[in-house]
Amino acid sequence: MSDKNIFIKAGKIFTAIITLCISFNSFADFEPYPGKHQARVISVDAANILTVNFETWPGFGKTLSITLPDLTLPGFRMEPSACELELAQKAMLFTVDFLAPAKNITVNDLRMETSADDYGTANVYTEKGSLAQALIKEGLARPSSIDSETPWCK
Repeated sequence: MSDKNIFIKAGKIFTAIITLCISFNSFADFEPYPGKHQARVISVDAANILTVNFETWPGFGKTLSITLPDLTLPGFRMEPSACELELAQKAMLFTVDFLAPAKNITVNDLRMETSADDYGTANVYTEKGSLAQALIKEGLARPSSIDSETPWCK
């Protein structure tokens, strides 16, 4: 096989790999229910995980577990300190208190792997604003872009 043919084959393989990677990336960002959806909270499973029900189409509801995207919460390290565990408990209570009085809860930008899944990631809003931003503002969560080894407590 000539050097030219090897380069042509290598180029085709590289193109196929890039195409496959782009396909997987697009698949991970699948948004089966675009836009905002009025939701009813069924349970608060963690400070950043809720089980909700919302209407996907008039008369058709879906119940699924929603994780707030791009958040890190205290207490999830291998050996969390007592202070981190206390902050994690406060975060859970904060989430419950934030959602309890809400008259309107919306799930925005729901992302799932497939529409048949029972879980996804989405931003959750009430009349008070974003739950994720409220947790960050209270110091009970931080953006996932911050190094996970950064201590929660002084």
